[in-house]
Amino acid sequence: MHELNFEEYVVIGREQLLRSGLESAGDGLELEAGFATNSLFGTPFTAFELGFGVFDPLDRSEFTSVNWQSGPLFNTIPGDTTTGATIAVNSQVEETINFSGDQDWFKVTLVAGKTYDISMIGRGFGQNANPLSDPLVRILDANGVELAQNDDIIWGAVAHSLLSYSVNTTGTYYISAQTYIDSNGQGVTGDYTLSLYENADAAADVAGDTSTTASAVLEGTVSGSISTQGDADWYSINLVAGKRYKISLNAPADNNGPLAGSLSDPNMEIYDSAGNLLEFNNNGGPGNNSYLVYVPSSSGVFYIAAKGILGATGTYNLTVQQAPDLVERDIDGIAHFLTDEFSNRESYATAPGTTTIHYSFDSGANSLSAGAEALARKALAAWAEIADINFVEFVAADNKQGIVFRNNDDGAFNGNTTSGTYNGAAIVIASDLNVTSDWNGGNTNLDSYT
Repeated sequence: MHELNFEEYVVIGREQLLRSGLESAGDGLELEAGFATNSLFGTPFTAFELGFGVFDPLDRSEFTSVNWQSGPLFNTIPGDTTTGATIAVNSQVEETINFSGDQDWFKVTLVAGKTYDISMIGRGFGQNANPLSDPLVRILDANGVELAQNDDIIWGAVAHSLLSYSVNTTGTYYISAQTYIDSNGQGVTGDYTLSLYENADAAADVAGDTSTTASAVLEGTVSGSISTQGDADWYSINLVAGKRYKISLNAPADNNGPLAGSLSDPNMEIYDSAGNLLEFNNNGGPGNNSYLVYVPSSSGVFYIAAKGILGATGTYNLTVQQAPDLVERDIDGIAHFLTDEFSNRESYATAPGTTTIHYSFDSGANSLSAGAEALARKALAAWAEIADINFVEFVAADNKQGIVFRNNDDGAFNGNTTSGTYNGAAIVIASDLNVTSDWNGGNTNLDSYT
């Protein structure tokens, strides 16, 4: 046994990440008595190295010194009914999923006859942030028996979680903040915001003007319903001048598509404190959902209106997040923004090494123009030349999934279908890439925007 003298420790969240100078390499390590304590148990501990693992006699954590590959796994919030962590109604907590499979349970008292919105969103932005990419939230009874859960607001497209739960019995409940576990038994890690708010639309219809008492939640999600044609639900929120806010209005969906009774075509509008229309969006998000980034010119109260297009009715989710300020970035910074900050990371890769992606061009009335198809082929060839990607063309008879280039809608856009995760990224199994024939004025020159 060889002793380690630890020169410093760094506190990250509620964990202690211990860093040391190693006096001499050996077969094991031992913390100096009384030097450090596990923040959860408050007692010194000794860890012994066994082969490529670390054994803790009390099985409280996995610890490795700086000469090891993996880091410490201190479970700061228990994932069962012994938890001492709590969350109050109409509040938020900020915490961290520390390791794959980690669960943070929060105790709360809920009241019969009320409906609560429980949302979980990855927290933080920028190159040094570590937002949780695929949250999953559950509610459990006083005995720890699961009552309901939610993974994605829109399966495969919007990874935030929202659980709207109506309580039948007043009493103690537990909310578990965790992450999706893939087919390999692995889950991602990262920081999150957990929100618990009483649902404003359950007790009475949300007003459609500045008299509303309903509020949107920054870094959270609320749910509601457009119950009649022409109905509008207004939510107040305080915004700060010059800050950027991502606002989305989505119809909830699972892997089979929009849920029964969900709003078929959400439409979103932003009003100032006097009720003057400032901004609106329809179809800016995935599918028919609405999304925009809004920068207020003054600080104060604003209103976000949830509506349906052409008399559409049904349930919706409204999410508000602060976006990072616009800054100059180098090439790596731009790449990180595109892959991780603008939206959740998605990838065709399922293993290290060369990735094969199949593609095809739609035919008949939905086919691209000859010039647009030529540009698409040149783009694929360029990516194959600089990246570890092998593009293989297929036809409908091959019965494969991949990228399909088509022209059957206005504009130029792409929609991915995903299933599972790999290295924290949603695995893309199919892409629908639309380019209308008059996009960019029909210009198909090689150096054009098309």
